[in-house]
Amino acid sequence: MTESDKGVFKTVTRTLRKITFGAPTERVITEDCLVMMNVPSLMARRDSAYEWAACLLKNLLNLPREKRLELYNSVIDLLEASVDSGESIILIEQKSGKDALDFMNRYLVMLRDIVKAASALVNYETVFISSEIKKEGGSLLSESETRTVNENFRNSELSIFKSIINLIEINEPSIRTYREAHLKNISKESLLRYNKTYQEFEKIYKEYGKSIFPPKN
Repeated sequence: MTESDKGVFKTVTRTLRKITFGAPTERVITEDCLVMMNVPSLMARRDSAYEWAACLLKNLLNLPREKRLELYNSVIDLLEASVDSGESIILIEQKSGKDALDFMNRYLVMLRDIVKAASALVNYETVFISSEIKKEGGSLLSESETRTVNENFRNSELSIFKSIINLIEINEPSIRTYREAHLKNISKESLLRYNKTYQEFEKIYKEYGKSIFPPKN
């Protein structure tokens, strides 16, 4: 059995003993505890999902309506994953850095909810236009009225989009500082787990990105 295997075996044994015989209510969870071992991977999942969501948001404005709707919904899924990971980290880490973790999660929830508003608006626009086209005898709106409706939808989306980008830009320095400080304070093993998981997610997202934003010739 290697030293690494022995370390994992001891951790598993210690955790099973706590589950079997109980533990004090206010016990300290150390970084080599099995539960805490999940934190670097959860952090990587949260951070990579957020980074990719922000990347999609910054590059979707000039895409066709149907593609924008698809990406808004993809961003919502990514932010849901990011929020879910953040909530799990808060539960595991208990009081350690709770204020910073709470801030991060409140920001992610706020961003997700604003993106949901943009998605709902674009979805309604799509349904509205489709229903107008399918009406018997053609649209009830004149060409100028249709143009006005389209402009109103677009301006409303632009207003929400600007709020999204402003929110991201305002919080970017705080998010960067928080992540850098947190990664400096974790062990070498935890940092390796974080980087490995982050790279795995990044690879998946980049492959997805190639299908959305094909390279320019």
